[in-house]
Amino acid sequence: PLLLWEVRCRRKVMPPRAYSGSCASEKAVDTHVLTDLSRRVEFKQSNPKKRGSGAGDRYERYKRACTVGEALQAGAQSADLKHDLTKGYMRVIDSLSNLDNPAELADVTPA
Repeated sequence: PLLLWEVRCRRKVMPPRAYSGSCASEKAVDTHVLTDLSRRVEFKQSNPKKRGSGAGDRYERYKRACTVGEALQAGAQSADLKHDLTKGYMRVIDSLSNLDNPAELADVTPA
């Protein structure tokens, strides 16, 4: 049986598509590192954002920051940092994910 709106709109009824969860715009990025203000980060020095936009102007101010806290003090918004991390404009320096071989830490013993 057709629903009333389907008859009025004369649309072809299609079954819902299954969500694959693999959208190209979604990347698995751990944004919880942005809550640690002393976390060391590095920004792409050439401004990737649109010239003259608010985001582009803010990026110019915080792209030299060395920590999340410095970036926020320089004018970055938390949404800017999440976007930059997702797009690859910013990278976290002192994270296990950035080491070539995380197993190296097991060999280091505290003095």
